[in-house]
Amino acid sequence: MSVRFVRSTLSAAFAAALVACGGGGAGDSEPLARAGASSVTPSSHSGSLQPAPANISGNITCLNWVIGAVAVDSITVPANAACQLRGTRLNGSIYVNAQAVLDVSDVQVNGSLQADGAADVVVYGDSRFGGSVQIKQGGTANIRNAQIGGDLQIDAQRGAFVASGNRVRAICRQWPTAAG
Repeated sequence: MSVRFVRSTLSAAFAAALVACGGGGAGDSEPLARAGASSVTPSSHSGSLQPAPANISGNITCLNWVIGAVAVDSITVPANAACQLRGTRLNGSIYVNAQAVLDVSDVQVNGSLQADGAADVVVYGDSRFGGSVQIKQGGTANIRNAQIGGDLQIDAQRGAFVASGNRVRAICRQWPTAAG
């Protein structure tokens, strides 16, 4: 199941909840067209990134780095910075700040991904999150083929949002109807 090209905050949250609960969303039908939507590709900021120091560990502030297959505690991408993660393992979470860019592939995160005002968030490959993926008030986001142990929350994105091929485990609640 997947959620594709969600158009608004309310519909993104609703569609993600439906897909996580086993119904609704765009299903396997053709995606809804949205101007500016793109396929999953590494971030356009990747040309300005430098390899992270070889002895990187602990809680990391990723300031225009490419971090490979190492184990760290948590990663913070500061405002206006870019971070690319390739096969990185995290004991904690990823935090993405205003106008920052995050581009991840094949990551394993015990915690969550939280992006607040990020310019661009791209998740692809065999990426796994033990917690939730929460993206709010940002530019564009592209979440593909991720395993998410919590829920997928999208709130007030300014640009295109694509979620496709994800496996989301959310707590689903049956809401009473007006009659019941």
